[in-house]
Amino acid sequence: MQVQIPIAILSLMIGTTQGMDAYSGPLYSLYLRKFNKRKESYAIPFLTVGLVSWAVLFRQFVIEPVVVGVIICSVYGVKFLFWRYHHVSLSFRPEFSCVAKQLTMNTFLGMDFLLPVILAVAGQSYLLLFLTSLISTRVVSSFLDDNKIRKLAIMNMDGISSILGMIMGLTFVASYI
Repeated sequence: MQVQIPIAILSLMIGTTQGMDAYSGPLYSLYLRKFNKRKESYAIPFLTVGLVSWAVLFRQFVIEPVVVGVIICSVYGVKFLFWRYHHVSLSFRPEFSCVAKQLTMNTFLGMDFLLPVILAVAGQSYLLLFLTSLISTRVVSSFLDDNKIRKLAIMNMDGISSILGMIMGLTFVASYI
């Protein structure tokens, strides 16, 4: 019980920082708005729902907390070391399909699909907290203007979420000991 509260808080914090990551949503929404594609720009955050909600399928699996912790630490350790290199910036047309491809590629390169799967295995409440904070933050940040999105890009949300992810992994390992 004592370990569940820090993991729940970390799930919320990681979801929030990943939601504010400019390269995973807000930047694409701004790009489409610049080309007068308002409806499409507001649909970008909801594309995230499809990219991460399939993790619910994995909730039937059972994995020891120490294994969950090691996987999370490994994923976020690699993410922390290579945070500059897991974003693809291709030239593309200002269309929803092109932006969706780019967002999907960045989600897979950034290994953003693994944490929801692991949280689904660890506990459905963790997954729900993560998804709620991720989606709500992406929706809010998709309405931001140029200057605020630029500040988000400078803040390096990948680094912050990587550190939080490693702390979460260590918390899972500590719960086993």
